[in-house]
Amino acid sequence: MRPFTSTITFDEALRRLADAAAPITRTEQVALAGASGRVVAGRVTSALDVPPFPRAAMDGYAVRAADVAAASAAAPAALTLVGAVFTGE
Repeated sequence: MRPFTSTITFDEALRRLADAAAPITRTEQVALAGASGRVVAGRVTSALDVPPFPRAAMDGYAVRAADVAAASAAAPAALTLVGAVFTGE
């Protein structure tokens, strides 16, 4: 894994993305069972909320790049938990 030792600006990242991306021009309909590995060409909206109660939009961890820059599978970084946010907070 390459460590994050530098960053680029948002505008530069957006430019690189725009240079590398191309719009999807061809579409086809396939059964849901055959859709694995494909890209959806339109909006998909559920008729019901899942889960049916308020919940955090994502789970994850935040770390500083400098704290994990030298980490590897053979030499993992030891980090200290400094806070937590639970569902509903």
